[in-house]
Amino acid sequence: MRSPPHPHHRPHAGHRSARPRIETGGGCEDALLLRNAEHVEVRDLELTNQGAGDRPRRGAHIVADNCGTLADILITGLFIHDVNGTQRQKDNGGLIFRSRGERVPSRFDGLRIERNIVWRVDRSGIAAQSYHASRTRWFPSTNVVIRDNWVGDVGGDGIVPWATDGCLVEHNIVQGANERAGTYNAGIWPWSTDNTVMRLNRASEVKTLLDGQGFDSDYNSRNTVIEFNLSHDNEGGFLLICSPGKRNPSENLGNQGTIARLNISRHDRARTFNVWQESRAAGLICHIEACRRAERWEICLGLDFEDAIIPLG
Repeated sequence: MRSPPHPHHRPHAGHRSARPRIETGGGCEDALLLRNAEHVEVRDLELTNQGAGDRPRRGAHIVADNCGTLADILITGLFIHDVNGTQRQKDNGGLIFRSRGERVPSRFDGLRIERNIVWRVDRSGIAAQSYHASRTRWFPSTNVVIRDNWVGDVGGDGIVPWATDGCLVEHNIVQGANERAGTYNAGIWPWSTDNTVMRLNRASEVKTLLDGQGFDSDYNSRNTVIEFNLSHDNEGGFLLICSPGKRNPSENLGNQGTIARLNISRHDRARTFNVWQESRAAGLICHIEACRRAERWEICLGLDFEDAIIPLG
């Protein structure tokens, strides 16, 4: 079984205590709940949430609940492990950030999730959920940064931002995803976002052919950039680009303007690239170095490549 990097505790000057540990015994949904707080830092904690029964559990839960815009939140140095949440819903597991806006549109501005270790959690590693994901309720979080995290032995998805504009996902490692869920999951991917940049990440050992790619540009998203990443040993392949064929355009705008460039795929398996359904203007796919020749491309009807360079050899 893979192990996480050693969670060295780096206390502030003058402090010699060990990393504080919160262990719920599985009796609470959240080991740590940060609700409607801003201008705050949460750092250097150990969180576990393991217990009996199939129910939602989380290590850390960051929530904007009908409160408007929450600014300047830093989550750093957490060691989150052994969270046995349910596989039946994606919004539980390691570290979840959520915006609820049924009464007051709510979001984050300046949420940073940096230098955390998330290990042996179900179902998601670092993921989001938002009332504002639909384009009819669009109120995206801004200046979200997910950086320098290690995520491993995850039941479902590795890292998944939702309902953001301009999210930066960089320098993360996902090592082992879809380990137990056995349904549609991938390593690192945005859903319902605009202008996401995913760069200098590494995704490996994603299981199953139900997606199972290291990276994904998913639907209801515009202008996703996937660059300078390493994908290897993923059962489903390197990159999925998808959009639903049947959708309400007022709620779901499909997949527009995806760019994947200067990435490396090594020993990825079933399909190096999978472009699914009508990903119109899936855009500019170029400079992708496949260190193992793709067994096949999977491209469904309705695709419109614009100015694409497709390496088939």
